[in-house]
Amino acid sequence: MSRPSVVLGKTAKSSVPLLQASEAVWLKGCAEQEWDGKSPICTGAYVSSFDGIDFHMCFHKSGSGSRRILVSLTPGAYGNGRNEGPRFSRWKYTDETDSSVLCVDDPMAYLYGIRYGWFGGKAGGGTDGSPMWESLGKLILAVCSASGIEEPDIVFYSSSSGGTASILASSAIGIGCTVVAINPQLCLTLSTRYPGYMRKGYLSPLLKDPDYILDIIKEHKENRYVIMENVASAVDYNRYFIRLCRHLSIDPMYGITHRSNLVTWVYNAPSPEPHKAMDWKTFFPAVEFLVDRLDALDSVPGHMLEMFTALLEEHHAAQRRIAELEAKDPVSGSSVAVNAAPKAKASGRRKRRKKRQKPQAHGPDSGGHHEKIKEN
Repeated sequence: MSRPSVVLGKTAKSSVPLLQASEAVWLKGCAEQEWDGKSPICTGAYVSSFDGIDFHMCFHKSGSGSRRILVSLTPGAYGNGRNEGPRFSRWKYTDETDSSVLCVDDPMAYLYGIRYGWFGGKAGGGTDGSPMWESLGKLILAVCSASGIEEPDIVFYSSSSGGTASILASSAIGIGCTVVAINPQLCLTLSTRYPGYMRKGYLSPLLKDPDYILDIIKEHKENRYVIMENVASAVDYNRYFIRLCRHLSIDPMYGITHRSNLVTWVYNAPSPEPHKAMDWKTFFPAVEFLVDRLDALDSVPGHMLEMFTALLEEHHAAQRRIAELEAKDPVSGSSVAVNAAPKAKASGRRKRRKKRQKPQAHGPDSGGHHEKIKEN
């Protein structure tokens, strides 16, 4: 199944195509079609306003008759602001699913020129007390209504700050939606970006509660939550995932574990940037397989679930190995620095001086926080 081209709509000033960036795309130098939130909607790029907030989105309408919609919310991996246009993560996953796909960019990037804000602002650009994620929920429900999709067929699938936003938005959807969040920030008061954002008035006051997001998972039993966590990322695992386990009084377990309305999927993928060691496009069918069976997960053979985790880890192990091989001299076999500038010769005194280096934490919130990961 080939990925559909995106029709920019009659109001577009040019026919500039969507440019691809890894598994994401961005719109550059063109205008999207305005959508009123009520009219029938087809495959295309749109901007739609809810509660005074302009949401930029790409929508792919399923041609197979599938009643499911995959909602992907853009994380903070694409730089400050959106000078080159909206960014949409996981648009290319339309190659791997029969579901309709809705990708929505974070309005916080436009409002404040920041990398990400968890869709956590206030409606009306700060003039309304209601949170932005409730306006996002209205947008998603409007798209579903225009497409004949029911709330239980909404599946959020996002990572990092997009995963956090998915949990927030699920509280505005209700009625049995599903959230798959990969390495999300689950307690925003622990984020190094939180103090500045809150001080400047970017965020909803509701997020002052450190357990606000955790309570959504705990209290919205009608929804299903899948939290995928890389144990190799110290920030994600120790700062957020362990807090989730303590809040829900559950033990952190390796692999795929089902508890009430929560499935935890803990894997181990060491990487130079372990926060970003997550899914890839052709892995998504395994995730859909899991989502299809969440209500009867105990009936899925254990070895199959173990295979999914092994596949996830072996993929990243292979990526590390490829990077190591590419960094070696093909003749001598020794490691070489790629595009590195020549270093000045150190003095004898400098050679004798030994500096103790602190271990580095990884992730979007790395601020010197590093804890030893406990064996579970």
